[in-house]
Parts: sequence; structure tokens; C-alpha cells
Amino acid sequence: KIFCVILITELKNYIKMVHDSRGRDPHSRMDIGKNLIGRTRSRSRAMQRNRSKSRAARFDARDAAPEVNDESINKFVQYKNFGLLATECSRVIAIDEIPEVTERWQVVIKVKASTVSLTDCYIRRGIWHDKISLPATPGFDVVGTIVAMGDIVESAGFDYGEAVAACCRTGGNSRYCVLNYKDLTSVPGNVDSAQAACIISTYMTAYQALHRCKPRGPKQSLEGVNILVTGGNGPIGKAVIELAHRAGASKIFATAAKKYHADLTAEGVCPLPLDSKMWLQLVKGKMDIV
Repeated sequence: KIFCVILITELKNYIKMVHDSRGRDPHSRMDIGKNLIGRTRSRSRAMQRNRSKSRAARFDARDAAPEVNDESINKFVQYKNFGLLATECSRVIAIDEIPEVTERWQVVIKVKASTVSLTDCYIRRGIWHDKISLPATPGFDVVGTIVAMGDIVESAGFDYGEAVAACCRTGGNSRYCVLNYKDLTSVPGNVDSAQAACIISTYMTAYQALHRCKPRGPKQSLEGVNILVTGGNGPIGKAVIELAHRAGASKIFATAAKKYHADLTAEGVCPLPLDSKMWLQLVKGKMDIV
């Protein structure tokens, strides 16, 4: 492309020179054309060499720049306005300051893993059901280790360096995150941080559906309880089924598309069609938890 642009410019000059050279010897006209094309190619090669040098200089400058990987630097994703695309409204910020504990109940964790989930996308787009203050940092679920805490946190049973997880709604996509100790739960040392971050919201929702929708004693299990799960093939549905089995549920029924029935049967679940008209009368009045 560079050669073509230069050639067109030079050809205009060539035409002018040819026009001015009328009456000269034909061989001299040919020499003029050869000289112009030769100069054009030389200029093109020179420009390409200069571009290569500039590109190399940029790479050298980039390689020479220090990497932002110091533990004393906090990096986080932030958006100041709600938007459909993360690439248009979000940016990564690095500051040489770690968050500090300013309240007795606060905990600062060094993040090991956090989510970029559908919930995070809803919040960033501004269609979340609750109000979100801007600017905001995404990351609904987070897993990390405690690096600082208020004076009442240690008495609650947490310790420095302990692995913990939380649903923080916003703030997880950062190197350091400030949380309320009441939102924390301990993570066993043999559990991978990335795997733990993926199950926090899902299993918390499933647990609340099983154990808080119907009041019961602290030691009361689900033995002898019949449970109906709508959407048994989804993430929360699968979590409900697993936790119900662990709690000793008697019978578990779950609705799902026909192609998932074999998997549900293998998990000890009675599969039901999606159309409630086909099974409602069979289970009506017999379920303890729906």
C-alpha cells in the first residue's frame, strides 16, 4: 500500500515532467521514467525500514517497562458507568496501596480466585434488582487468604493466612478485597480456590432453599422428607440434589428435559417431565419441600 501511494504521487510528477520535456530526445524521457520508479522503490524500502525500527523501539520500551506484579500494588477492575460490553466500560487500575482495616469487623483478603459470572454481567449492565453504587468493581464470589482484620474478627475464630470464601456482590475482581467477617466461610486447605469460587453462590442458594425455607431444629436432618426440585439439570438444581442426599432426604423428584432423565436416575432421583400437567396430580400434597 505504501508503495502504491508513493507511486501514484511520483507518477503525477512524472506526467508533469514528461509534459515539460516534450521535444527532448525519446531516450532521455525513458531515463526520466526509470529514475522516478527507482526513487519510488527506494523511498518505499526506506519507509519500511523506518517502520520496522519504530516497531522494534516500541517493543524494547515495552520490555524495559517494569511489570506490575509487586505484592504491595493493588490491581482491580473498575467501571464508572453501567454498560453492555465490559470492554467498553471497564478498565484495570493499579495503585501502590493495599486496603486497610478501618472498622473492627472488616477483613482484608488477598484474592486467589473470583468469578466473572452471569450475575456479574447483570450488575455491570445495570439490570440487577438491587442498587449498586458507582464506581464498582465486579466479582460476586471471591476466595482468598486473610492478610489483615479488625480486633473482633480473631475472636470470631478466623486467623491470619486462613483461606476463606464470600459472596461480596461487588469487589472480587481485585488483588485485595475488604469484606465483613460475618460474610466469610472457611475453605479447607485441600480445596482448589478456583473451584471453590465457582460453587459459593450456587451451593449457598441450594442450602438456603433446603434448610431455611422450612424452620427446623439445628440438628434436625432431612430424613424421611420428600423433595421436589424444578429444573433438576441446572447448577442450583444439581446442588440441591447433592445437598439433599447428604442431608438424608427420603425421596427426591426433579423436573428436566427428557435427555437428562437417565442422568437424574443414576443420581438416585425420580425424573419428571417439564410439563407439570403430566405429574402434578401424582405428587400433589406429598412433597415436604418444593
